Amino acid sequence: MKKFFVTLSACLFAAVAVNAQELANWNWAGQQAKTEVTADGVIFRLSAPYATVVKVNPSWTQSVEMTKGEKGVWEAKVALPAPEIYTYSFTVDGVNMSDASNLDLQRDGTRYMSMLIIPGERSAHYDDVVENHGDLHQVWYDSPTLGIERRLFVYTPHGYTDKANAKKKYPVLYLLHGAGGDEDAWSSMGRTCQIMDHLIANGEAEPMLVVMPNGNATQRAAQTLGLPQAQISREQAGQMSYTNSIVKDIVPYIEANYRVYKDKAHRAVAGLSMGGGHTATVSRDFPGTFDYVGVYSGAVGSLKDREGNVNQDTVNKLKAQQKAGYKLYWIACGNTDFLYQQNLEYMKGLDEIGFEYTWFESEGGHTWDNWRMYLDTFAPMLFK
Repeated sequence: MKKFFVTLSACLFAAVAVNAQELANWNWAGQQAKTEVTADGVIFRLSAPYATVVKVNPSWTQSVEMTKGEKGVWEAKVALPAPEIYTYSFTVDGVNMSDASNLDLQRDGTRYMSMLIIPGERSAHYDDVVENHGDLHQVWYDSPTLGIERRLFVYTPHGYTDKANAKKKYPVLYLLHGAGGDEDAWSSMGRTCQIMDHLIANGEAEPMLVVMPNGNATQRAAQTLGLPQAQISREQAGQMSYTNSIVKDIVPYIEANYRVYKDKAHRAVAGLSMGGGHTATVSRDFPGTFDYVGVYSGAVGSLKDREGNVNQDTVNKLKAQQKAGYKLYWIACGNTDFLYQQNLEYMKGLDEIGFEYTWFESEGGHTWDNWRMYLDTFAPMLFK
């Protein structure tokens, strides 16, 4: 593994050197066509001398037509949105494209979007301006439950590799993505590393590992690797098998390969949307495993079927989870989220059986600005 990383670094260095030589003789016509965040707005610029119609598509407002200026640089100014992370793209003569002047990209499935961070209190933990950075590991592990080798991401906090901490153990948060995402979703769109770096550096959260697996049972890894999907049965690919694999495959792998505690008090699980449903399922199917549970905009549903009959199996599992004990069961959802009503129904069922939880309601819908905030709010509550 070390040899691979050394070789990769050497290849990257060589590629950069070649690019530097190529660029040395290149007249960068679009050098001044850079998107800029000002005190009262965002100025979008794009060098497209031969285009006839250019639009910018900010995620926080409607598309805006751009005006062509000198040297073929198109420009448009859009009112400054509230502090958060936003994405945008350009449409050039009907063709959608990202901003070549902006190296910050977010990937959502197979879509790449240019990214902007609007500074402010809400987004203070989303940038890279922190002195002590943690590390992000891309790890392959065997999943006997699903019968394939799979990839997951592991965040380790600053200091994990220090010799002085060679015997120090850490708690773990298992963080699950939603439908359409993969093992990269939380680190890319969720800004997990940046959020944890800030929280830990500020003393707001305990130093912990964050494990981000791929919740698509037929995927070995993110689609960007181009790997064929695994040929497994529908039964294997179901939610039960994936949630089983979290406890039977992933937790044992992490506890065998990282310096972490191996008890319920030092394990947390949380997830968004589909991952919120996975979180609710795995925590009740394995009641002695996690002391901290976070359901973000969860696809959880009611504890009753369509005829209004109680799902006794689910109720029995929740009671077993209640009996095993837990320190925090945290449910969060936006008040315009399409899963908002489902979460209310789920909590109504929990109330009926006396299952304690903490409810966090926010503005907005089924979006990453909420899920980033939920992680930023949830993580400081863990392992206290």
